[in-house]
Amino acid sequence: MTTAATWAAVLAASAVCFATKYAGHRVPEHWLAHPRVARIAALVTAALLAALVAVQTFVVVVVLAALVAAGLRALGVG
Repeated sequence: MTTAATWAAVLAASAVCFATKYAGHRVPEHWLAHPRVARIAALVTAALLAALVAVQTFVVVVVLAALVAAGLRALGVG
């Protein structure tokens, strides 16, 4: 990937993030006051936290497995 393509991707991702955040600020307040929206927002928060924990746990497990495999190979096992 060239430097220009990398910068284009970074700028495009930044523009999408900004547009998403701006759209969230433009939502009418009476939509957010609805009980169903509040309940969904609370559930989304918990789901995002669970996903973050799951991804980080997976990364740690993969790294530990690689370290154990390297250690066992260094000892001549397997």
